[in-house]
Amino acid sequence: MSSAHRRAPSVALLLLAGCIPTPGFDLPSATTDDPFETDGAYDPGEGPEDDDAKGEADGSDSGTGGDDSTGGVDPSGPWDPSDDGTGTGGVESTAGGSEGTDTDAPGGESSGESGDEPLPAFPAPPPFGDDAGETGLVGTWTVAWNPDGTPHWTLDIDDDGTFAWTEAAAACTETAAASGQLWVEGGQIVMHIETWDKRDPWPVESVVGQPLALPFRLHLDYALALGQLSVSGPWELTAMLGWQGRVYARTSGAGPAGMWTTSASLEAILPGEDTPKIIATDTYQMETAGGAQAHETMQRTWTHGDAPLEQPPSTETSPWFNLTPGQAQGMISIGGITHLYDAERLVGYDETRVFSEEAPQGCG
Repeated sequence: MSSAHRRAPSVALLLLAGCIPTPGFDLPSATTDDPFETDGAYDPGEGPEDDDAKGEADGSDSGTGGDDSTGGVDPSGPWDPSDDGTGTGGVESTAGGSEGTDTDAPGGESSGESGDEPLPAFPAPPPFGDDAGETGLVGTWTVAWNPDGTPHWTLDIDDDGTFAWTEAAAACTETAAASGQLWVEGGQIVMHIETWDKRDPWPVESVVGQPLALPFRLHLDYALALGQLSVSGPWELTAMLGWQGRVYARTSGAGPAGMWTTSASLEAILPGEDTPKIIATDTYQMETAGGAQAHETMQRTWTHGDAPLEQPPSTETSPWFNLTPGQAQGMISIGGITHLYDAERLVGYDETRVFSEEAPQGCG
């Protein structure tokens, strides 16, 4: 099986909070299965069975602490564009459910037919470049491509903050795309989405009963350092393979052991609403303390109605161990996936979880 392009500078590059080094060894690949199927609360008796099942599927033995086996790439195969994961066939192109909505200007006032009342609209985005972290985002970011399994993902960000996110199946047989404008707010990238030609980032219609309409905004935790860009996002963020990028902030602990959290949210204007609001938030909590098993819990909360609706949390249990013992900052393996940590952050790092500032490869 072909191997994706790898990078190999030194571990010593992890210097500041949030910095992301490139480890000097091969990186594993994520599987194609969503690890967070809603299956109720965490049962400590179920974790080893899940790990064994992964090992049987790809011929590896994940084992428990100390075994750094990762298995092979699980090919995703061609993406079926008729299956957007929601049954909606993609997002609607108008906000507020009216025809003729102009979404060319991000956040600007939209209107329908001549003489109609203006439709609800997002506030205008702030000027791009006024945040110190924004200028570093400009460029072309890619996820390493492998024709046997890893899709081709490219994120192009211009110096005015406009972006285009393109995807292609591993065999370059199908494509998907999104575009709009982005900026930084605190520790998050905000993406104002003007076009979205793939499955919905959250299954809005199946839960809310209304289709997700353009434009909408994504609020994603992120980390940027040393030519690497990581973002937290839901599984549905990408059309092919599923997104598993995570950028955790430490809430307790020291060194590799601790409690960590990250989140991603969807902001939209639902039909009949006057203003945009956060309608869905995914919160991820990682525990790397108290034994050889790490527990990652995902909680999805919907806030479109009178009261928040929390879906049952789901927890994935995986063996973890320290790859850089005795260091306050370094690398740990969680379920065979390399994670980089320091005093403030824990970042998932493998070829399907991080963007690299490299020339696009694969599908041209």
